Amino acid sequence: MAGDMIIGIDASKAAIKNRTGVENFVYELILNLPKVDKDHIFFLYTDQKLPKVLHTPFNFLQRYRPFPFFWNKIRLPFALRESMPDVYLQPAYMIPFSAPKKSIAIIHDFAWAKFPQSYTCKDRFLQKLTLRNIVKKAQKIICVSKSTKDDLVSYYPEAKERIEVVHLAGNSSLKKITHPRDVLGIKEKYFLSVGRLEERKNTKRIVEAFYKAKETGNLPHKLVLAGKPGFGYDSILGAISQNERYKKDVVVPGYVKEQDINDLFSGAEALLYPSIYEGFGITALDAMKSGTPVITSDSSSLPEVVGNAAILVDPLDISQIAAKMVQIAGNKKLREELIDKGLRQAEKFSWPKTAREIIELLEKL
Repeated sequence: MAGDMIIGIDASKAAIKNRTGVENFVYELILNLPKVDKDHIFFLYTDQKLPKVLHTPFNFLQRYRPFPFFWNKIRLPFALRESMPDVYLQPAYMIPFSAPKKSIAIIHDFAWAKFPQSYTCKDRFLQKLTLRNIVKKAQKIICVSKSTKDDLVSYYPEAKERIEVVHLAGNSSLKKITHPRDVLGIKEKYFLSVGRLEERKNTKRIVEAFYKAKETGNLPHKLVLAGKPGFGYDSILGAISQNERYKKDVVVPGYVKEQDINDLFSGAEALLYPSIYEGFGITALDAMKSGTPVITSDSSSLPEVVGNAAILVDPLDISQIAAKMVQIAGNKKLREELIDKGLRQAEKFSWPKTAREIIELLEKL
């Protein structure tokens, strides 16, 4: 359905101030839609006022409908009835009962199914409900990676013909910084882990691999674990404190401010990202955009994202992760090759490209 049409989007996630993950995706998508589309009208449904930059384009109309509870289940369906769009995009959560038949939903990952212990019973129930709703109501289903598509097909093989893969992108403001600021006051070289400190991100094994690399490679490096505590945080703290000799070399700064993250990436010897499961893995792209070599997992979506531009490891093999850390620390040529390949790989992904592919799918409904 090309030509002028009204596209409705649940923009509520983009209104959240301290955004992570899916919230960042919705923000970046809406920010980049006007760069690739001037033909259609966009209704942005939200329960909080959106940042001004998201509704300044002439064809973007904010449908601000404040509601304290169950906004997605109660207020959003009525907002859709008030101003019914021609097509509807649900970037996260379930499709409202009043949405037009021509609806597309996006599925980001299956972490709730792979790591049920990290989620409450209520959250798991809602995720299952959302998945069933999307499979039932969506004319097209967007998965953010082939890996996520394979996961969806394993649960709902009947949805296979309706699934399209649209890759995400990294933080568009990041770039390689030749002389990064020492934002944490570390002074020494350091390996970096960015993301929630939890079981799924493999943080405990990162600590154990770091200690092994210190022992076997006699490395002077520190380890920076940047992120908020998550499931299994106590066992991570336990792993850190177990090594009396090197525990002082582990830096846990918590959540790092957005204005500091580019310097933190660019200053690192390498990003350690041996995550056990990722629906897409934006963090690896962010590191590559910053000119940082990446050590990441050979499983889930990560090989799909990094291509041949990173060192792949078995995320469960601590010795292998440690060996690659020692290798990259002692091989300047390898580092430079990975930086160069990483910068080129990251260029393959962009938010305007993501936005354009989603618009094209909406036009075809």
